[in-house]
Amino acid sequence: MKKKQIIGLVLVKNEDLYIDRVILNILAFCDKVIVLDNNSSDNTYNILSELASKNSKIDLHKIN
Repeated sequence: MKKKQIIGLVLVKNEDLYIDRVILNILAFCDKVIVLDNNSSDNTYNILSELASKNSKIDLHKIN
């Protein structure tokens, strides 16, 4: 029987003040987190890139 997984999907734009806490909180109960950055103009993508480099459960994408 195939193991069920919890996959989080997060769409963000200009959330640099809170995004690290959000992602770290949901990593505790998600098997994978797909993060879509909607062309943020602040430091959001850089913060997410750093988190993704430290945790293989984060799948980061930049979208327009």
